[in-house]
Amino acid sequence: MELVVRKADLLRELQLLQGIVERKITIPVLANVLVEAGDRIPADGRLLEAYALEVDESALTGESVPVAKDAPILVEKTAPIAERVNCAFMNTVVTRGRGVLLVTATGKTTQMGRVAGMLEEAVQPPTPLQIQLDRLGKRIAVIAVAAVIFGMVM
Repeated sequence: MELVVRKADLLRELQLLQGIVERKITIPVLANVLVEAGDRIPADGRLLEAYALEVDESALTGESVPVAKDAPILVEKTAPIAERVNCAFMNTVVTRGRGVLLVTATGKTTQMGRVAGMLEEAVQPPTPLQIQLDRLGKRIAVIAVAAVIFGMVM
């Protein structure tokens, strides 16, 4: 799973630097990023400004409706992701409005990165077909060994 967003508009010293973020270049933590309708959010962060901002967080929360975001509201850090209306998360999509995001996490330390890490660590049990094929293989091996031994004896 690719965790890199290719486009980001960084704000530095109140000037907008528009550009493509290459794979080898990372967005620094504590950078300000301008997000607008149609943008994929490049990193996790807290909203400093939000103007009619709505974000599609279905990849993280399963919500089918975009979530309205508001910057001045303070939400506890331990609140569930779906209730963090003052935060935006990497790889979610801005569906309406615009805002300024203070980057707090990038890469594997983002919510999306944590989900990807959990998926990598998950151990998949064998499927019923794999179990049956394993049993069949063992039976064929026993029959083959028995046939060889029977052939040597005769």
